[in-house]
Amino acid sequence: MSKDTQKPSPKTSADDREVKASPAKAFFVWMITRDIELQDAILDLLDNCIDGIRRIGAKGGHKPYAGRYAHITFDETHFSIEDNCGGIPLDIAKTSAFRMGRPADAKDPKKGSIGVYGIGMKRAIFKMGENCVVHSHTKGATFEVEIDKHWLEDDNNWKLEFKTVTAKLKKHGTRITVTDLRKGIKDQLAKGSHFEKEVFPKAVQAAYSLLIEKGFEVKVNGEVIAPDLPSLLWESPGPENKTDLKIRPYIYKAHIDGVDISLAVGFYRPLASTSEEDSAADRRYDSDKAGWTVVCNDRVVLSCDQTAATGWGRAGVPKYHTQFIAIAGYVEFYSQKHPSLLPMTTTKRGVDLSSKIYDTVRERMQEGIKYFTKFTNDWKGREDKQKAMFSRAQRLSLPQVCSIAEKHLRFSKIRGDPHQQHVPPHLPQQPKEITEKRISFMRPIRQIKEVSVFLFDKRDAKLADIGAECFDRTLKQAQKK
Repeated sequence: MSKDTQKPSPKTSADDREVKASPAKAFFVWMITRDIELQDAILDLLDNCIDGIRRIGAKGGHKPYAGRYAHITFDETHFSIEDNCGGIPLDIAKTSAFRMGRPADAKDPKKGSIGVYGIGMKRAIFKMGENCVVHSHTKGATFEVEIDKHWLEDDNNWKLEFKTVTAKLKKHGTRITVTDLRKGIKDQLAKGSHFEKEVFPKAVQAAYSLLIEKGFEVKVNGEVIAPDLPSLLWESPGPENKTDLKIRPYIYKAHIDGVDISLAVGFYRPLASTSEEDSAADRRYDSDKAGWTVVCNDRVVLSCDQTAATGWGRAGVPKYHTQFIAIAGYVEFYSQKHPSLLPMTTTKRGVDLSSKIYDTVRERMQEGIKYFTKFTNDWKGREDKQKAMFSRAQRLSLPQVCSIAEKHLRFSKIRGDPHQQHVPPHLPQQPKEITEKRISFMRPIRQIKEVSVFLFDKRDAKLADIGAECFDRTLKQAQKK
């Protein structure tokens, strides 16, 4: 190549060498909202309320959330959630609350937190609409942060501003208002919709009954959500003796890597009758509470699951079938210091099957199920005998079951591990049908030898053989008649 055709290498500045790698907001918003249902996104906002209570300190006793509330209102024009759970502190608002994910240098979540990933509030807002105002009233400051459509469309602006305002809440808390609702969301949030009347209230009840029972109040468009606590049958609450054969649950407790686990599985109702198993309508109704419910820091993340995710159809456990509609199990994971270790997905509507802790506990879940599937199979079709057994058992709420277990049951170590203990149940056993009996009688030796010669051509045949042959010949004659 001649000197004339050679081009000098251009000198590049630092700016010229930059390659854009910043996220596009539209893609980011789409990604974090596409795989979560509307009701689950709103539940994330309720989780923030509970975390707010724990941040400022919950009360002690059986009602630690008494007096705390979250009131939700919505229609086809707006969504709003207002609470008295302490508000968002200004320093948290500035550093992490509005970040798209929890920053690497963020402080660990507060004791017993439900929120872990730092996307719940933003995901709920983006799921519903294009305009939002977050109003926070705390002891230290009262401020508002607004997210509007222009900010969402500007990929170069990732900053938000707060402005100090006059308090709009009577008590310290937060109000989040979303407007400019997205297509599809308007129909779901409309007055009188199926979402308003059925879907969302049931979702709150399923996920929050344990927290509501502890005093937390949730209202949806003015209607208070009542708790529907899980329960199990327990015959004669009190000490457990190995000689007792009673309808009682399998109980397990453990402390693994900073996570406390308590587990109970048993019958929540009598066994299914033959007519119930054959009826599709009964099957839909009665299976609503069957299966496993998984709880993380008081929040239900999986409700009434009947799949391999909770042990059904694995390791010798039969697949779920309508004959097992009486079996329900509950497992609670709680971690004060390390909620990130809890085996839940980012949507808090499923379990993380890759969790080592969950894998260990699922073995115990499977062990527990086997006691009750075997009992169900053994007693199937014997409805009259079942009624007497189940009539003696009381229905106890899950907190009552756990309390009785701690006070009265004698736990044994699993594989010698003091961190894992359980109490297997001693369920009533189906009496085995007697199909054979021994025949025994005395005769003079002289007569026995005569019969021995007659039957076997020898005087010293075994007594058992002589008796069996006598019976068999007589039986053949009897069967000919």
